[in-house]
Amino acid sequence: MIPSVTKNLLFDHFAGRTTPLQKRLIEEWSRDEANQETFYQWLAEWEQQAPLYLPETDHALHRYRQHMENRPVVDGVVQQPDQSGHTTRNRPFWTRWLVAASALILLGLTGWLYRKTLLYESYRTDFGETRMFELADGSRVTLNANSLLQVPRIGFGNYSREVLLQGEAYFSVVHTVDDQKFIVKTDKGVDVVVLGTEFSVYARSRGAKVLLNKGKVQVRYEVEKKTGQVFLKPGDLLTIEGQRRPNVRTVIARKYAAWKDHRFLFENTKISELIEMLADIYGLKVEIKSEKLANRTLDGSFQAKNADEFLSVIAELLQITVHRQGHTVLFQE
Repeated sequence: MIPSVTKNLLFDHFAGRTTPLQKRLIEEWSRDEANQETFYQWLAEWEQQAPLYLPETDHALHRYRQHMENRPVVDGVVQQPDQSGHTTRNRPFWTRWLVAASALILLGLTGWLYRKTLLYESYRTDFGETRMFELADGSRVTLNANSLLQVPRIGFGNYSREVLLQGEAYFSVVHTVDDQKFIVKTDKGVDVVVLGTEFSVYARSRGAKVLLNKGKVQVRYEVEKKTGQVFLKPGDLLTIEGQRRPNVRTVIARKYAAWKDHRFLFENTKISELIEMLADIYGLKVEIKSEKLANRTLDGSFQAKNADEFLSVIAELLQITVHRQGHTVLFQE
């Protein structure tokens, strides 16, 4: 009879306390797709219960209690020996306990507040910056401007391949021999699940987009507290705005990932979309005082390495005047 894999056994495995035989049992058990969801649920639960650092408050409190019990107390005041061996009156006993308790509470709160920093390695880009890097499993990520990607410090590539994205990124995911899923989670209620493929994910204030370049992906979403899933094929672009249901259409994939090479492509693009792009990528606030100009659209393709180059090309394409002062830009006809 084959032994069953229990939550306690998996927790021991995540903590590195399993035998070679148990590791093989878990490996075979986790290959079954029916068990993979349970595996990742228990992994997430274990990571929440086992951060990298937890202050040893009980031990510290025990040592301090021993220290205080070995010192003389008269009328509630701690006596401290001077250089001659005589005791002198010191601060009241209860004030030292208050200081110690405050320090322990502060230590515990610090560990809790920085818990996410301890559990995840963060990759960030500033306004106007793109960055490419390789993850531990060999997958490559290109992060667009003003974006954040968080990768677990524990177990990534071994127990799971789950990352958190805010902003926009292009992923080239390698396929593993054990068919381990790669999951991109966002705070927009959209998660992308793949095995090995190339795709981009956009998750900013105005909504979410998933573009598939190669392979196959599963997009899980939540709209109005209802969950659903969509499978994309190469060239599919899924868009979710607000609480609207997903919209899928076929596009030329390379155009929507051109930002990796600092190239921008516009096809009948509204000026309002252009303004949102300037805010997302360069942190600029655009003002337009002409309603006629605000209703115009933009067509064209160009490269721009920074915000000033971008604005210069826009001014030429639209035949308008662009004034920039700090992070504020004014469009005028």
